[in-house]
Amino acid sequence: MTRASTLTQYRVYFPPHPSAPPVITAPGPFEGEPYWAPYFWEAVHDGDGQEFDDGCGHWVTQFSINAADIAEFPELAAYSQVCIWEDSDGFIHTENYRLPTTQRG
Repeated sequence: MTRASTLTQYRVYFPPHPSAPPVITAPGPFEGEPYWAPYFWEAVHDGDGQEFDDGCGHWVTQFSINAADIAEFPELAAYSQVCIWEDSDGFIHTENYRLPTTQRG
C-alpha cells in the first residue's frame, strides 16, 4: 500500500494544523485512523514489525519508523514508532509515538 493508493482508495481529511496527521474519513476498518494505517496493516500481513501482547487481549504490532516509511508518508518524520492492532469488531487502531521536538527532521 502506497501513499498514492491510499489517497485513491480512501477519503482522507488533511487537517489545517500541521502537527495533526491526515485521517481516513471513509467508513470501514480504518475510519478515524491516520492515513498510513493501511500501509502498516499491509506490513503486518507481510510478517513485518514486532508483535506483542498488550495485556488487554490484543496482539499489537510495533514498527520503528524508517527512511522508507518517511519517503512514502512524509508526516511520519515527526514520529518514532507506530503500533497497530485489530479489535474484536474488525476495526484497525493505531498508536503513534512522536519524536521529541529536538529530534525531528
